[in-house]
Amino acid sequence: MKEKESGSIMLWIAFVCVSLLLILSLLHISGLISELELSIINKAKNVPVIGVIFNLFPQPQELSKIQIINAKDLHRKLIKSENDIRELKNNISKLTAEIRKKNSQINLLKHQLGITASESIQEATTKTTTTANYREIAKIIQNVSADAAVDIMMNLDDNEIINILSSLNEKKAAEIISAFEPTKAAKLMRMMTK
Repeated sequence: MKEKESGSIMLWIAFVCVSLLLILSLLHISGLISELELSIINKAKNVPVIGVIFNLFPQPQELSKIQIINAKDLHRKLIKSENDIRELKNNISKLTAEIRKKNSQINLLKHQLGITASESIQEATTKTTTTANYREIAKIIQNVSADAAVDIMMNLDDNEIINILSSLNEKKAAEIISAFEPTKAAKLMRMMTK
């Protein structure tokens, strides 16, 4: 019976030791008992069976206060850098959106200027062509009598008559104006002064 009791006591002691080792292993892995663990490990290394088990685990290294402070400082800097990067990304997104908006405004203005410029070119070309045409007509009218010129011009609108008269020399323009009825001549002279 004593053998059974001593065997079960040894079994309980082994169970407690294994349980203690498992608990210490978990605490070691989690890093919760670094200072306490070091003192236990140093004492347990001297126990023959348990020392072999503790030697299987890598020994934790103690950090000095300066290393801890440096690690905390590096962690703060890392967090600040991450925040700065987030902020810069937001700024880049805002600036990109603003650039797109400005580019669309520029393209719209280019389009508007293109239309305006093409209209201006077309108008200038038409005006130049029209002015050249009036000069050609004025050369023909120059060689016609004033009465015949009035008969021809009565089929034109007043602006066309003014443009032709403006292309003639003063003497011929005066002859033709005097050949119109007085009310029409007065109207044309008023239009020429504007």
